Amino acid sequence: MRDDGEIQAGPTNFDSLQKTLNKLMQSAYPRVAYLPKIITDNGKQALAVIVSGSSSRPHFAGPSYIRKGSETFEASGEQLDRLISSRSGKVYQISSYIGKPVTVVNCSVLSNGLITRNNWPANLVVVDCNEFWVTLCNLTDSKKHSYILKDVDLNYDNDRERLQLDITYRTF
Repeated sequence: MRDDGEIQAGPTNFDSLQKTLNKLMQSAYPRVAYLPKIITDNGKQALAVIVSGSSSRPHFAGPSYIRKGSETFEASGEQLDRLISSRSGKVYQISSYIGKPVTVVNCSVLSNGLITRNNWPANLVVVDCNEFWVTLCNLTDSKKHSYILKDVDLNYDNDRERLQLDITYRTF
């Protein structure tokens, strides 16, 4: 097609063109659903490609890579999801503390509007964090606990010079 939308005249090998399109579309991640269709207008043919909206966006035109030591590897789907979620401010901040101690405070909102605050033991470390939850481990008993990220507010424990997670519960 020309820039004005008119189909260009001339022979086109649509089989070869569709194979090239398929090869290019296979390099997109996550995969993009598309429908190639040969259209005819005034006796001229063109390849139209219909691409629907996607809930898996963003899509990338090729693989992503991660480093492990001195080597580079293609990122798996799970690793790419983790990289994308790490762009979020809260996820990024918490993820920077994976394997490190954090201060955790339970903030309970009572039915009368009062808020109670209780500190957890000091031996908690962040195990994992994504856009949905954070997982903590109590080093004393090795028990892991996960919390919905929307219930976690970030703070800073100045006395211990580390991240503080305020986890809010509503008791009504």
